[in-house]
Amino acid sequence: MKLHQEIAVKKNYHTLLVLALILLPALILWHLALRPSYPAVPASPARQLSEKLLLVPLDGRPPCRQFVLDAGRIAGFDLITPPSTIQDYYSQPGDTQALQTWLQENIAGSNGIILSVDQLLYGGLLAAREKEKTPAEREAMIQFLRSLHAAHPEVPIYAFSILPRQTPQDTIDGYQERKDLLAYSRLKGRQAAGLSINEAELSRLEAAIPPGQSEPLSGPFPGKRGTESGAHPAGQ
Repeated sequence: MKLHQEIAVKKNYHTLLVLALILLPALILWHLALRPSYPAVPASPARQLSEKLLLVPLDGRPPCRQFVLDAGRIAGFDLITPPSTIQDYYSQPGDTQALQTWLQENIAGSNGIILSVDQLLYGGLLAAREKEKTPAEREAMIQFLRSLHAAHPEVPIYAFSILPRQTPQDTIDGYQERKDLLAYSRLKGRQAAGLSINEAELSRLEAAIPPGQSEPLSGPFPGKRGTESGAHPAGQ
């Protein structure tokens, strides 16, 4: 019985060996000669950048600068930004005069400009929240954009600005001061819109808020309103 089992095992072994010797050359032949081949495709194929756009970002944070550059390349746009040395850096404002010079030197040959008014006028978002510009300074920036467009009418200018948030800035530490400023801003907004308000509460808040902290929240942001109304005609 044991002898018969050994003979059967040897037969199975020889059968498998013969099948392997037959199939292996066949697989090698199919791989080398018969298997269809496809051209290799790179994981990130190079995209042809069709248009050149100048970008003056809101600030230097990745969502405002690097993410926009990446999205532009995906869409086929070559976005050019000013050197980081003249843009804002954390709490340090950008060099607005240098930004104007950069625009003048690079607009030729571009297909359009996307620019942040807050960067061009104030030096970035943070600077726009913490300081004001005089009417003369705002008008000078508007005239610069109009002159730039007049010199290159074929290049559209897409200017945008950010409305200041109603929440008081983080540089105000006191909880009650921030609460009073928020309430004061709401009342002044309603008053500017011609709605009825509690005049006694407004007077109380005006007396409670330290001098100088309520001016940026007085009315519907008159300084920024002047900027927005003047910036858009440059791109028309």
